[in-house]
Amino acid sequence: MRHRQIKLIAVLFTAYVMITGCNKDNPFVEPEQITMDNNGEWKGYLLLDGLGTERTADSNYIFNVVQNNDLLTASIVIPAEFGFSLPITFSGKINNDSTFTMTGNHNNTELTIYATVKEDHTLELVVNGIEEEAQFLIMYKEEHLLTGSFSNEYKLELKLGQIGTGRSIILVHGMDDNATTWNTMLDYFDNHGIDETNNVWVFEYKWWRHIDVNGNEMAAYVLGAQIDSTISKDPIIIAHSMGGLVSRSYVANVSHVDTTNFHRLVTLSTPHLGSKLGHFVPFGDEDGIGDLLPGHDFLDDLNSNSYEKTQRSKYWLLNGRVGTYLSCYIGPVATCYKWHYPTPTSVEKIGHAKLEKQNDGMVTNSSARFSGNDYYEADNNVHRINTFEWINHKQLNKDDRVCKWVKDFINDHQ
Repeated sequence: MRHRQIKLIAVLFTAYVMITGCNKDNPFVEPEQITMDNNGEWKGYLLLDGLGTERTADSNYIFNVVQNNDLLTASIVIPAEFGFSLPITFSGKINNDSTFTMTGNHNNTELTIYATVKEDHTLELVVNGIEEEAQFLIMYKEEHLLTGSFSNEYKLELKLGQIGTGRSIILVHGMDDNATTWNTMLDYFDNHGIDETNNVWVFEYKWWRHIDVNGNEMAAYVLGAQIDSTISKDPIIIAHSMGGLVSRSYVANVSHVDTTNFHRLVTLSTPHLGSKLGHFVPFGDEDGIGDLLPGHDFLDDLNSNSYEKTQRSKYWLLNGRVGTYLSCYIGPVATCYKWHYPTPTSVEKIGHAKLEKQNDGMVTNSSARFSGNDYYEADNNVHRINTFEWINHKQLNKDDRVCKWVKDFINDHQ
């Protein structure tokens, strides 16, 4: 009997040690502290509704968060177009996987927020209960937006091929970018023989200066190289984003010197009709970026230029498109969404939500395709290429599909 009691005590002691000292799920272990800080004001825009339809709200959403370790309180201002006149208060908890759920009430209707904090400092928000469904938002803090680089120089450099071999190709970069943005396409050209049939150049400019100033500089560099017999007559120009407007300004500027000083112009998501992105990107009211705002005098003058209009039959316009899709649910309720690969940058995510759908995160399809307003009716000679689905703005001159299209275009338009 004594032996059995000793054995029972030993079993109980062993079990106690295992429960209190060895079990990883020990309830007495101090809970892990939440290290992420979501305090402050978040701004955001509408992406989708509960049916997965792309939508655009007329005004901003404002999400003010107060965090105390894992406890959250917040208020959200929803655009008046949805019938909300006052901020709605929410409360909830944040999890260690960077997600949180909050609940609130409006006119006896319960609203629920599902949210995910992303590594790029954006906040993906789902508000369930508006219009008896859901709204999918992208939120950001102003201090997390990228700032521009101001290290560019004016230069026209030979990158591939030999002078005198075939027609010259000139690559022109976009806003907040430089000559290195073309390295992927240059490698593609090199691997597919373009260097054997053509010489390829890159024009770098100071994107923060007025676009017409950069167009004049491009004209001076190209004409100078032609006088030196290094660049061929009538080059093919491949231009990304703002670079397409610089190139069109070049076309307008060389008209008094030579009325045929380019052979073809390919624009990759150029904001021909402007982009409202300038309203919230860094330096958006400065010279070059300010020129991009719809209705700016620069755009009106360029789009109505009588000589430049006659050249648009030699324009080929390409554009990309980003998008999201519903990806997880609690029962029938969608609680999160994903971005089509490759994932856009934080600015492109915000731009996609802010701008009229469809867009590539920085430029709307209608602006990139020069369509949808009075200019379109008079300039239907441009060549609009089918949209490259799920390629964001920054990737458009790096994606293999676009590199192949441009390579084939060069070979077909010698």
